[in-house]
Amino acid sequence: GTARQGVAEGTDRQDVAAGAAREGVVEGIARQDVAEGSYHQALALFQEAVAVFEGLRHRENRAWVLGPLGLAARGAGETALVHEFVIEALETGVDLGAFMPVMYALPVAALLLADQGAVERAVEVYACAARHGFVANSCWFEDVAGRPIAAATTLPPADLEAARERGQAQEWDVMAAELLTELEDPGE
Repeated sequence: GTARQGVAEGTDRQDVAAGAAREGVVEGIARQDVAEGSYHQALALFQEAVAVFEGLRHRENRAWVLGPLGLAARGAGETALVHEFVIEALETGVDLGAFMPVMYALPVAALLLADQGAVERAVEVYACAARHGFVANSCWFEDVAGRPIAAATTLPPADLEAARERGQAQEWDVMAAELLTELEDPGE
């Protein structure tokens, strides 16, 4: 299964559990920092979490952190890092067939697209993520991604609704694969 693929052979399960528990607390603090605009502090905490999961050789959990790390990097003005983190999270999610890395990455990818002026595509991507309870029922995602995307949207109401419908009709894994192509080769 995915959980076994995400943990490398020979890694002590207790080490993984202890590391994941500790980093879950660190990530929670860092997510709060992002919501409060303390981006540099969040960036440091998320980087610490990534390093721990890297040391534990737990690819999936490491990828979970990359989406929020991208949000912190965006807030800290590190645009190139946002792009790098989103691509890596999407690649890992697609490679492992893992839902959570993609769910953490899609809202950040949507913000990245909005920042690049591709607002209609940003609405589609966020709508795809928001059809799943993990994003749809999260005040945090709404605060850090949903509202900023809505604020950037100057689409006519009919175009906005059409973009939302296209996004809601898209499966998360298909969206992730499409975004990888788009983000890795932005010229097309």
